[in-house]
Amino acid sequence: MLRFVRRLFCSSVLDPANLGERARDVVFREMKEADIPTCLGFYRGNEAAHFPPGRFEYYAEELRERAFLTLIATRENRPVGCCGIQLGANGAATFCFGMVDPAFQRQGIGTAQVLVRIALLDPVNDLAVAGLLAVPGSVSFYKRFGFVFMREVPGEDGGIYQLGVIMVSRSFVEDCRNVLAERNITYPDVRDKIPKEPRLNSAAPGDGATALLFSVERLGGAVPEPGRSAKTSRAIVIIAKVSALWPNI
Repeated sequence: MLRFVRRLFCSSVLDPANLGERARDVVFREMKEADIPTCLGFYRGNEAAHFPPGRFEYYAEELRERAFLTLIATRENRPVGCCGIQLGANGAATFCFGMVDPAFQRQGIGTAQVLVRIALLDPVNDLAVAGLLAVPGSVSFYKRFGFVFMREVPGEDGGIYQLGVIMVSRSFVEDCRNVLAERNITYPDVRDKIPKEPRLNSAAPGDGATALLFSVERLGGAVPEPGRSAKTSRAIVIIAKVSALWPNI
């Protein structure tokens, strides 16, 4: 079955035409204590356009408590954005709080943030799953990378957000890492530092999506890897569930 899944893999997501020419020459590093004000500044700079009101203190608290691993994106030694990643108890990842300094938006930084977090996924039995709750206006951006948006889900703040899920093979992750190297986008191997989500409560933008990732069948849809047909998706979802829960079989 896994060999069949590999044959269905399609790397069009990583085509230069899809990624654009500006996604290059970015250096990522792990957030330090001194970076927290910078991250909060990125949030404030994006708050009106991209985040629901009244969530700043929540983000600040989660950031300071290291509830998720935050990477700082730099270009020419200047911080230009940040992004978070977290693991659920089932091994699925949540991509959260991806932000770019408004002065550097539409310059490939956001694309680099997505690619780096995919590169940090650690597939089990050739499959890895990641999810996110998309803030308004970001759905089309994430669809470029193969995220499938199945339905809306309620957030802790009372808002309704689109749940996006991506399922990738080990070869896709390796291809992603190669593309990053070709584009001079560097990042630390911090896979062993990504924290696990302690709570499986209701989801919020950028938080808690892993609680929903393995409810695909209840959500009434399947999650194809980029380029995979829906016909094979349910089998892939089942494999992912079994692989995540019993990695040694």
